[in-house]
Amino acid sequence: MGKKISFVSSKNRGITLDMLVVKDFFRVNDEKVEFKDVVANENAKNSLVKKGNISIRKEYCKNNTDIICVDGSIAGKLSKNAPEGKRVLIATPYDYQFKAINEYDKGAFKKKNTYKNFTHIIVGSPFEKELLKKCYNTPKSEIIDQVCIPYSWRLNQEEFKKKHYDKYCKHYPMLKGKKILAILLTGELDEDEENPYAEVNWNKIFDNLDEDWIILTNSGKLLENMTHIGYQHRNQFVYSNRTFDTREVLSFADCLVTNSGLYATYFAVRQKPIYCLKYTNCEFEKYMKRKFSNLYIKNVEDIDMTKFSEFTSENEKFCEYFSYDCGENPSAKISEIFE
Repeated sequence: MGKKISFVSSKNRGITLDMLVVKDFFRVNDEKVEFKDVVANENAKNSLVKKGNISIRKEYCKNNTDIICVDGSIAGKLSKNAPEGKRVLIATPYDYQFKAINEYDKGAFKKKNTYKNFTHIIVGSPFEKELLKKCYNTPKSEIIDQVCIPYSWRLNQEEFKKKHYDKYCKHYPMLKGKKILAILLTGELDEDEENPYAEVNWNKIFDNLDEDWIILTNSGKLLENMTHIGYQHRNQFVYSNRTFDTREVLSFADCLVTNSGLYATYFAVRQKPIYCLKYTNCEFEKYMKRKFSNLYIKNVEDIDMTKFSEFTSENEKFCEYFSYDCGENPSAKISEIFE
């Protein structure tokens, strides 16, 4: 009988892209590996559901050994009777991590034990490595650096890029041969909050967009005011949300504007221009405003592709800080841990 590896996600993130990439690697390279997905939501609003999910995760982790997570789903408290095994964290930069570093920089953060029971941590970037050192106790964890996170590695593979670029061009023919500015936004505005992009002067943005560029977005909020753009710019805009997984766009976009620290981290491995757009006032937006103010955009009308198409020294600094290069396959590195 082969190895049994469990992918545990109890923070309402499901089985993530990074987990799927690792799982695919095992399927191709080690057919003896058996998988089990343990998915729950410990952040459920219903207190009884929340309590039940926490209990399920604790009981599972108490009796099982080899585990892969992308967050603190096994938590800091683990039974002393838990069996020996490999518990691997793929340190994926969700917004709670940016909250931790924002609070740390204010001097208002006490180190957490969230990650202390992981035997191995794939940090993926200098940012993650520094975050662990400042904000989390990991006394017995082996920190594995110099490899990017799994989905970043996949994004940078030529076969993956070509497959998804061709798919998008078939569905949206106007993309073919164009440079692509991807504006990918995540999170929801409060119900009583007005759409900050309702009065955007899109003609101003398109006037600074050369004919060889096209905007692709997943944001319905940006779409609301598109009826006012001039006829000459109609073929320079694509809205794609539910048709495909827009994270695939990160593999072939030429410039990214986002409010997602996760998307920015995935894209950083490609060494292309990245900017942060103010939208929901999430922790990543706050972080970028403090640390990379030259890459922070307060108003969407400030998107100026006469400037943003250049890969500046500030872009380079961001990319190098948020991703190691993708020379070594991180999934292969994770596989070695379980040998």
